[in-house]
Amino acid sequence: MIQVVDNFLSSQDALQLHSHALSAPYYRLQSSDHSNRDSLRFAHHFDIKLFDKSPVMNVVRKHVPGTTLLSAYINASDFNTTTLCHTDGDTDNETTVIAYLNSYWQVDYQGSTMFFGGFGDDEVIKTVFPKPRRAVIFNSSIPHLAGIPSANAPVRYTLAIKLTKQENEEQKAEALRIR
Repeated sequence: MIQVVDNFLSSQDALQLHSHALSAPYYRLQSSDHSNRDSLRFAHHFDIKLFDKSPVMNVVRKHVPGTTLLSAYINASDFNTTTLCHTDGDTDNETTVIAYLNSYWQVDYQGSTMFFGGFGDDEVIKTVFPKPRRAVIFNSSIPHLAGIPSANAPVRYTLAIKLTKQENEEQKAEALRIR
């Protein structure tokens, strides 16, 4: 499942998140995907207990009901960023929401998110342009790649929200312990 939702964020929420993205502290992270290759990125992580109570999560729950928040963070990408094809989870119980936070983005800036049929599969099954206020909601086990913005583009900011479907409080607690 890959669902594109335009106007996912209200104008007010989008403005607040974009302002936060511009001033938030970012950490340079070197992480590995499932193939253990290194990737360099900059991210700002939210406190999940606070973020879970935010107006954005009300919107998320309308689109992805019956889920528990695992993590939420902003990625900052420019033309020097390294990205690799990866998944955000290993099971069909996990969902990712990526919201595009820039207030303006033109086609020449590039930076679309590409989705693939599987690891090692060179066929792109969907490409999502980072239109302002747009979100893409997808099963976390789908391989995807954040396209690199062009050299003339501003920093591209995306909000990544990771969710899991839970049936009871015990499973919820276990999911949070694992992360």
